[in-house]
Amino acid sequence: MSEQQKWVVTRQLYWGVEVDDANVVEVAFGGIDYAGSDALSGKYPCEFDEFTDPREAAKTAMQIAKLWQADEPKKKINIAYGSTGGMTAPFEPCSVDELTAWAEKRYDNLDKCERCGDVLGEERYYDYFGEPTLCSENCASVQHEECEEAEHDHG
Repeated sequence: MSEQQKWVVTRQLYWGVEVDDANVVEVAFGGIDYAGSDALSGKYPCEFDEFTDPREAAKTAMQIAKLWQADEPKKKINIAYGSTGGMTAPFEPCSVDELTAWAEKRYDNLDKCERCGDVLGEERYYDYFGEPTLCSENCASVQHEECEEAEHDHG
């Protein structure tokens, strides 16, 4: 994956769907430009935040759904994931288990820092061999020092 992968969490009031499917906490892949167009204004912590870890986005969506449900107990609050691809498209509601499994699978497929294992973001740092596989200046610095020491010890 060469570009930053990000997910955004929004509350949606979908139009044109069954009433029970209209209130959705959505995890959208691609950031805010790929979230549904029926987003409600932010009310709960972390709405509209962009996440580089889909597991964190999923946990946030589940927390927001609980808060929203507590505030509006007569409404059915759903969770969903997907990407509009820049269009307008409601996501299919899913269970907590389905959202969790989806987030875990996405996380497993993300590029990770070869030194610390964190998810690589937009800004990447070059490893000792000139590959952009590190997440931070700190990881690059430490890895370079370790490689220099190893070369010196074996040199």
